[in-house]
Amino acid sequence: MNYELLSIDNAERIKNLLLNTPLVRPIEIEVEKIKLVLEVDGISMSIKSKHFKNMNEVYFMKDNATQVLQIKDKKYNLFYNIGEWGYETRIPNAHICLGTNYSKFGEYFSQLELSQAVEDEDFIYIIKKLSKLAGKGAMARLNNNLGNNKEMKYERRNMLVQKFRGKVINYNSQDWLCIDKISITELNKKSKEEEILYSILYNFLKYSLCIEEIIS
Repeated sequence: MNYELLSIDNAERIKNLLLNTPLVRPIEIEVEKIKLVLEVDGISMSIKSKHFKNMNEVYFMKDNATQVLQIKDKKYNLFYNIGEWGYETRIPNAHICLGTNYSKFGEYFSQLELSQAVEDEDFIYIIKKLSKLAGKGAMARLNNNLGNNKEMKYERRNMLVQKFRGKVINYNSQDWLCIDKISITELNKKSKEEEILYSILYNFLKYSLCIEEIIS
């Protein structure tokens, strides 16, 4: 398969969709191991982040409230940010991060970089690096509490692929986990925006919570 880096035009379409499209139907995810229940029936309007100059923030909502994440009978906020992340990237303002006020996850606990996404003639693949243990785009949180144990770090990546059931693609001589796959034809159709948004958000949340289950 021949992949090319995501075009700037397609990245802008994805960013616009994430910031301006309503949620088409509820998102519900449970992680029994950490007693987590996520229930989302909408998302807020995009607002400027209080913490970052060039980032927009969107809150997940349930019954018009932002406490959508329940862990061990306590409720917490959940949001995503899109914008600049403190280092220069091929596509500006294309960093997506997931955040919460649940301290054990950390304020910004999961991240995607659209500059690293790839595409072929028909599809866009939002991906995370499996082959490397550190650096930009790496799944750094999977290394939590492992020190220099490379064998266990790779084992956790194998566990993630199995739990998430995501496709692994090879690009630039490295393996990458596909978080979401988007039809380029559908991305250019207004009528498909809500379904694309749902797919991106559901899979981003599922992937992120799989990691929290593994490191727990």
